[in-house]
Amino acid sequence: MRSKRWRPQFIALAILVAFVGFSYSYVRFFVRARTHSVIVFFVPGASSELLALAQARDPTRNLTGLDRTDSMAFVESQSSDQLTGDAAALASFLATGQPSPAGRLSLTYDGKPADTLLYKAQRRGRAVGVVSSGPITSPGVAAFYSHQSDASVSSAIA
Repeated sequence: MRSKRWRPQFIALAILVAFVGFSYSYVRFFVRARTHSVIVFFVPGASSELLALAQARDPTRNLTGLDRTDSMAFVESQSSDQLTGDAAALASFLATGQPSPAGRLSLTYDGKPADTLLYKAQRRGRAVGVVSSGPITSPGVAAFYSHQSDASVSSAIA
């Protein structure tokens, strides 16, 4: 009679292990992973050649840390109305994904506000914010949250 006591405990343990295994496989294979945040580093003047030179100078030191990122892109852009773009045109291109005229912040060529990454994320229920080591009214930062026809007027941007 004593040997039958372990059977219910063994059955309960087997059910528990099966439940844990099913739960793990369900989460692993059927639950879609969502990106919770997007971090954009706006670094004027950075290029793949510059990063390669920095890494070649001291290969033992991890200078960039960019090899651990999920996604990375380098963008070369110009304004829609000039051959050489300014900071406002480049930042507006990064913020909206479409070329904009020189000296304007996140505006299309006909003067209408273009949709920026911050506003798209905000409409999807994401928390958004801007962190800057420089002035928040500089064209590189302001293009993500402001729509202005003159990027040089700091009071209108703020």
